[in-house]
Amino acid sequence: MIIDEIKELMQMLEKSTLSKLQIKKSEFEITIEKQNPLQVPVASEELVQTIVSKSASEMIVDDRINRTVQQSISNEMKINGTIVKAPLVGVYYKAASPDAEPFVKVGQAVKEGDTICIIEAMKILNEIKAPVSGVVKQIHTNNGDIVEFEQILMEIGD
Repeated sequence: MIIDEIKELMQMLEKSTLSKLQIKKSEFEITIEKQNPLQVPVASEELVQTIVSKSASEMIVDDRINRTVQQSISNEMKINGTIVKAPLVGVYYKAASPDAEPFVKVGQAVKEGDTICIIEAMKILNEIKAPVSGVVKQIHTNNGDIVEFEQILMEIGD
């Protein structure tokens, strides 16, 4: 299994509703697991190359991988403000149509009840409203992503 295949598997897992993928082939074994509700950033190419060496028997895992993963998780967990979670499973849309302006952008002020995104489920478009007034601090998902129930969509703060 080459690095490009691993990257492709990581992307497919991220877009799917699965949370874990495990592959065993001869002496090679890899497990890819998605963390929910927080999305852990995808590993860089350098990190993937460090994890997967030229042969499965030479698998290398060093201390800097652990530090990088822990730092990523720590950064994701620094949340200040009100968290907006997906009320259902579906496809996240940041705008009413592909050529329309997004409902909200980071740094934009919103009022309680404003539409902040749409989640499409079973061909029904569900408007997600701001639960509080404030400023959009961070958006945790991308347009067209499949979101899980209670996955963090964005933060609204002061």
